[in-house]
Amino acid sequence: MSKELKLRVFISYNHLDDHYAKEFIKHIAPLKSKQLPAVSR
Repeated sequence: MSKELKLRVFISYNHLDDHYAKEFIKHIAPLKSKQLPAVSR
């Protein structure tokens, strides 16, 4: 029996650092398109 594990990423940041959070999300976009990490902000 194979159980699929799903990677989840939680991003916590100060609103002043919103630019950095958006840049990080851009960098992990290729993984997200393959449905590897679930990202929540």
